[in-house]
Amino acid sequence: MKQLTLMAVTSAAIATLFLGCSSDSDRDASIEDLQQQAVENAVNRMIIPAYELFENQLSELLTDTTNFCNEAAGSHTTGGLTILQTSWKSAMDTWSTLQVVRTGPVMEENRMLRIQLWPDPTNKVGIAAELIVASPSIISEAFIAGESVQSQGLPILEYLFFASNSGDPLVDLNGMDGARRCDLALAVSANLYTLATTLNQNWSDSFSEQLVNPGNGGVFATNQDAIDELVNGMVELLEITKNKKLTVPLGNGTPNQQAVESYRSHHSLTNIIKNLEGIRTLYRGGDGFGLDDFINDVADQSLIDIEMEDFIQQSISDAETISLPLTDAITDPAQSALAIALEQTLSDLTSFVKNDFAYSLDATIGFNANDGD
Repeated sequence: MKQLTLMAVTSAAIATLFLGCSSDSDRDASIEDLQQQAVENAVNRMIIPAYELFENQLSELLTDTTNFCNEAAGSHTTGGLTILQTSWKSAMDTWSTLQVVRTGPVMEENRMLRIQLWPDPTNKVGIAAELIVASPSIISEAFIAGESVQSQGLPILEYLFFASNSGDPLVDLNGMDGARRCDLALAVSANLYTLATTLNQNWSDSFSEQLVNPGNGGVFATNQDAIDELVNGMVELLEITKNKKLTVPLGNGTPNQQAVESYRSHHSLTNIIKNLEGIRTLYRGGDGFGLDDFINDVADQSLIDIEMEDFIQQSISDAETISLPLTDAITDPAQSALAIALEQTLSDLTSFVKNDFAYSLDATIGFNANDGD
């Protein structure tokens, strides 16, 4: 009943806003123009800048890895490894922000999994790393690009930089097979940089135009289709975050630490916060006219905007309240209670986005494999 009421109020508000238009076609054109503006700002003020940043950060990661591996064998220092770890975290932060963008070039050629294979319940990444290091293969970017997804991407670099075979990455990088580990890190970093460059170019050169100017035989027929795509990306990421990043590791009383995302680097809570920040920035259209403004100015649903902002901020605050890494928090009674509270807030946010928020934008929510319903 609430959903039907909201749809009726939204329709009435839009009709009132454009009452002065000379015809229904003029009113519809005005709404479509504002829809297009919201999508355009999401693309030009959030998505493309984030892909540009991702490309730049992976370039820096490749440079840092090259500098580290150019040091004499056995002479790597804690300071040098810290630089690699910090560079990896920066790239992971931007990738987590971009995970809300579940459309376009990243969905082609298995690129999403090539950048991050996760979940990885059977430790395919660690096994792949050790098999490559022990193999006689010449490790190069081309070699890695032809390997399976567990041999590519940010998780295998996390393994090399934060854990490795002995549990002490510096010991392994300075060990007898340290040069092979460096070769692997260099090849994976180079392959990631190539992937990021391709994604940035494809968005800038072609896909952004399909999203911003639908029709003409492109992927999207209307501006509403483009909005649907963005909103469904939010829903899918929220379901992944709640179900896979929290519910599965919490384990209904039997915690599973290895099910935590980025557990080797203890970066999982930051990943969740960056996921939420990405959703918020996409929603706001960066600093331009966004879906939030469309809801306020066109749909006349300021309460929906307030709730959206409050839900996102509450989720971020709940994540920030957890003081231990998530791998440790889920086994600590007090901290696990905070993780469960975050899980519930994310569940409420997901339900809100799928229902009231989606209805305020007249968005159609599709089924995805991460839907817990």
